[in-house]
Amino acid sequence: MYILEQVAAAFVFSCRLERRDKIKIRYFAAAGILLLLGVMMSRIVDRIVIQANAADLAADEYFSWYALIYSLGIVAIMTGIILYTRRVSLMEAVYAETCAYLTEHIAYCIRILCNSLFGSPAADGVEDVLYWVIHVAVYLAAYYLFAKNMIRKGHYYAAPKRTIALLVYALAIILIISLYASTYKFEKLHAIYAIAFSVYALVSQIDRQKQLAEQEEGTIRQLLMAAQREQYDLYRQNVSTVDRKCHDLRHQAGHLLNSAADEAQREEIKSLMRDIMIYDSFVRTGNRDLDTILNQKNEACAGKHIELTCVADGRSLNFLDPVDLFAVFDRMLDKAMTEVSRLPENERRIHLTVSDKLGMIIVAVEYPSVGVNTDKSSQEREQFLRAMELAVEKYDGSVQITEEENTVVRIVLQEP
Repeated sequence: MYILEQVAAAFVFSCRLERRDKIKIRYFAAAGILLLLGVMMSRIVDRIVIQANAADLAADEYFSWYALIYSLGIVAIMTGIILYTRRVSLMEAVYAETCAYLTEHIAYCIRILCNSLFGSPAADGVEDVLYWVIHVAVYLAAYYLFAKNMIRKGHYYAAPKRTIALLVYALAIILIISLYASTYKFEKLHAIYAIAFSVYALVSQIDRQKQLAEQEEGTIRQLLMAAQREQYDLYRQNVSTVDRKCHDLRHQAGHLLNSAADEAQREEIKSLMRDIMIYDSFVRTGNRDLDTILNQKNEACAGKHIELTCVADGRSLNFLDPVDLFAVFDRMLDKAMTEVSRLPENERRIHLTVSDKLGMIIVAVEYPSVGVNTDKSSQEREQFLRAMELAVEKYDGSVQITEEENTVVRIVLQEP
């Protein structure tokens, strides 16, 4: 049953990992071969123990090195199965199996203590109810207390050095000492120590995963801000260039209009002037940075036949860092443009408002609901909300999406 105990423990720490879209036949076959190899190893070790007992040898001493090799083999096999069935790196698979090994050992040690308490093997095999109670309880607790809190977005943060160190530490402290405990008959003492160590190791991994997630999120945020600043500078430069060109073209078109020879030429020049106005300044909000973003988005909307209207007092947003302001409006309007582009051209409209009410600044983007609700769209919505929250969190802001006849993305910021 040891192999099945390890399989169950490995499942606890891998079931929330990112799954492969389609497990290819070769992956399935490889995982099956590894599992079969584990069963064969279990049978071989059982036969060695039986032969040792039959020969009247010290079975514990005779078995120790075989058990050590067997346990290492099982760890390797479980790591391979996780690797073949989940879209993870080798270090993530090793990390998951190490945590699974610690969990299985907790259940094993509890069984030792129960046997000692009852003075008989009350939890040794599958025929004992207590055996099932212990394993089910330990694995459920491990899932809800550890695995669920350690896995983030379908992955572990498994740095190679720390992962190998945890594996070596667990094997050295638990496996080797447990073998000596069974040989020299101090299993009860070892069980108490091993439970404490295993629980401590798993608890510490929760904090460690949280720290690594925060570090990675901070790094991503810095990279994102750098990319946003670069994109914003490019937008601002482009809009300034377009403004100058439009100003010149308007004057030139005006002169041509005055000197037009006939009505046909006048209509042609008026059509040209209307085209120029598309690229001219869309709105003046009182915030130059916001104007830069809105003018660029208006140009993009015109290219997609989307009507963009705006009622905004940009002066209320002057306290925002230009990069943060860019991040907020760029994402909000990009999301709206992507969704309304799926609608017929006569229904493509986006309305933006920025208002100041009772010391709260409310930014809202409203557009017709598309009505598409799939797993992919739900995941994209969660990613969008998270990105927006990162952009406004330092301003004590909140983000909300409501979807009825129209979709409304609303941000509420506290006035400084």
